[in-house]
Formats: sequence, C-alpha cells, structure tokens
Amino acid sequence: GDRPAAAKTGTTNDYHDAWTLGYTPQLAVGVWVGNSDNAEMKRGADGSMVAAPIWQKFMKEALKNLPVETFAKPAYEIPDKPMLGGDASGVKVTIDRMTGLLAGENTPEELKEEKTFKQAHSILHYVNKDDPLGLIPADPAKDEYYSHWEEAVAEWAKANNITNELPPTEYDSLHQLSDRPMVSWSSPADNQTINQPEVVLRIMAFAPRGVKRVAYFIDSQLVGASYQSPFDYSLTIPPMILNGGHTLTAKAYDDLENSGQASIAISLERQNYLNISWLEPSQSTTLSAGGFPFNLMVNVDDLSKVKKVDFYFKARGSQGSTWINYVESPVGNNIGAVWSSAPPNGAYQLYPVITNWQGQLIGGPEITVSIE
Repeated sequence: GDRPAAAKTGTTNDYHDAWTLGYTPQLAVGVWVGNSDNAEMKRGADGSMVAAPIWQKFMKEALKNLPVETFAKPAYEIPDKPMLGGDASGVKVTIDRMTGLLAGENTPEELKEEKTFKQAHSILHYVNKDDPLGLIPADPAKDEYYSHWEEAVAEWAKANNITNELPPTEYDSLHQLSDRPMVSWSSPADNQTINQPEVVLRIMAFAPRGVKRVAYFIDSQLVGASYQSPFDYSLTIPPMILNGGHTLTAKAYDDLENSGQASIAISLERQNYLNISWLEPSQSTTLSAGGFPFNLMVNVDDLSKVKKVDFYFKARGSQGSTWINYVESPVGNNIGAVWSSAPPNGAYQLYPVITNWQGQLIGGPEITVSIE
C-alpha cells in the first residue's frame, strides 16, 4: 500500500500449487505454496489466499529501508499491422479519393485518404508466425493451420452478416507527372522586405489541363486563394504571423487536383506591429519537475495593444495543445504567469497567444523546453 507494485496470482488444477509472482522497480519475488509430495491442498487454497499474504509480508520487510520508486513507462512503437497493432477491423490502404484506386506516386496529397476495408479473418491471414513483423503473407493459406483458424472466424462473420471487403489492387493512373501545373513568382520578389500590412501577390501559372485555382501560404499556413485568371490576390497579412523571415508559397491546381508550386523568401517588418519575445524560460532550457510551480514571462514592446495573454504548451511535434494560464489587462511590458504543475518528462513547445483590443489573436514565438 505504500509503493507501486505489480503481482499476479495463479493456481493449478485441484489446488496442487498456489503462486504469487510480483515485483516493484527494485525487486522481483515469486512465492509457491503446496505439499512436498504434490498432494492436493484444501479446496480454496488458491494463490490469492495462501501465497499472496506471504509475498506481501516478505516484500514489506525487504523494501522497508528502500526509497519508493515508480515504474518507468516503456517507449515502443505500435506495429501498423492488423492484430499486432490492437486493431482487427480490416486492411488499411491509402487510396486516391477521386478514382478509388491505390494512391500512386503522382496522386496529389489532397486526394490521398487512408481507408479501412472491413474484413473478418484470423491472425494468420495477416501475420506470418515465423516473421510476425514482416510483410502480410501473399498467400496465407499456405500455412498448414490457416484453414482451421479461418473456419471458426468465417462462421462468426456469417452469423453477424459481415462481408469481407476487398481493397483495390490497381494504382491511380489518372494523375500524371506531365499534367502538373508550373508556377513562377512575379511579385513580391525573392528576399523582398515587406513593411506594410497589405501586399498584392502576383504569379504566372500554366497547366496542360488549365489552372483552376491558386492557393497562397505563408510558411505552412493558408492565407488566401484566387479562382480567376490571372490569379492575383490582395493579402492582408494576419496579425498572428510575426515580423521576421518567412516562406511565401503559391500552389496552383488543375481540375484533377494536380498541383505545382513555387516559393520565395520574404521578410516582414511591419511598422506599429506588436513584437513578442521570451524572457523565462529561454530556448532549449531544461526544467526540473521539482522546480514547479514555474514562472513564465514574455516581453511585449507595445502594451497598449495587449488585452490578454494566454500561455500554452504541447508535446514537441504534436498538434494538440494544453492551456497553462493567462493574464488579463497586464500592467507592464514584462508579462508573467505561473505554470503550476509539470507535465510528464519529455520535450515540449511553449508559446503565448495575445488577444488585442479588437479581439484579434496574435501567436507569439514558440520555444522548446525539456522536463526532467
């Protein structure tokens, strides 16, 4: 009761043997109870009744002078295979949504979709028992046990009105490399500095099947789209995109979603713009879990534009974020908030989100920290 522990009891038929096997991070112990001549014990003399109390008393005595330790969570990758990955719903393949065929090397990313084709099979349909992590067997029926295992599954599927869905075997041939649009920038110029909140985007685009639309991105964020030739676009740069260096990309599409793109570098130096920088912690800092609560602090150069500051963190590489704390109507340019409790050990990205007095959100810079 005073420390994390794990244990499993067991009893053989007719109470010949009673077992308890268990461990803490420091010690593993097994207890057996039975008669030396293998005679049956009294009925009810199972592992939990006769072996577990001995195990518990021994462990308490053996560990009484040792520190309490917790179990380390194992790190492993779940195999992306039916059955082995904990999923037996069917076969997952990536298809082209336009044709329904397997996605090929020329299938546009926007049309790729992972689809599960429902099937009911035994594990031997997906796993070679001599190479469990290898390829799915091309002819699983060659395994001498396959038919015996499949028979029961087939009866269950029939009783539950489940029909196996066959995934496509042919690849998308509708999309061709030769059909991809070609794009080049007219304005702004590569490495141009932009010091106004508005800019007109101009490109030249050609496609064998014709250009249907052009989408514009700053870094990976979609900021606008044009649907009529010559596909110019008047962009008001979102306030959440900070001053500094960025990549501006134009991506042209045809009627089959074939796409081609061109990118240039730009530098944003808008005047009267809110600049945000981190004071605590600094980039690549390692924080001790024992050092929490921790005081976060950012600096803003124009307090008159700040109504509220929210602080967030997310695991590095993750899309989901966790809210930490907020400050309403700050009174100084150095704005701090308390991070109450440490997340699990690992690498995280911290960032503030500023709400101005017009209700616009301005994303602050992300920094990476480690928790140990």
